[in-house]
Amino acid sequence: SIAGNGSPAIYQHFPVPAAPPVQTRFRLYPWALALAGYCAGIAGFLAYMLAGRMRIRRLVREGRAPEDSRIIEVFEAARTELGLRGSFRILETSALEAPLTFGVIRPTVLIPELFAESLTETELRALALHELSHVKRCDPLILTLVSFVRALFFLHPLVWGGARKTAQL
Repeated sequence: SIAGNGSPAIYQHFPVPAAPPVQTRFRLYPWALALAGYCAGIAGFLAYMLAGRMRIRRLVREGRAPEDSRIIEVFEAARTELGLRGSFRILETSALEAPLTFGVIRPTVLIPELFAESLTETELRALALHELSHVKRCDPLILTLVSFVRALFFLHPLVWGGARKTAQL
């Protein structure tokens, strides 16, 4: 039978609870707000990491091969001395103040423009050995993995300390 309000009589004895107001939903699920904040933090760190990688890729695209043959000769000698089998690129750029090694699949050593001209032969050799040792140890890969771990566990202080120690190696 139908009740006076137009609904079946069975529903008069078992009222259906009203949905909670919108403003109290996060009070019912505080973990959802925490999870959303955590995911936003991860997304922020990954975006920061991606922006840095894109900046370095732009430097690689804009870089040019060194004109000084001494640089190429010293890097090739360092490559032989370290027993490095794979290939690498050496590029000069005016946008850097210090040398930088980047890339896992196609390693690239970026050096500031006219930087090598101010170095002696011994200093240039030390620079080449240092940068190519990064390539040999796969430091760019390790630092990328550390960046991902730091993005995922950004709230943990030991992760930040470990990332800082790894970057110093």
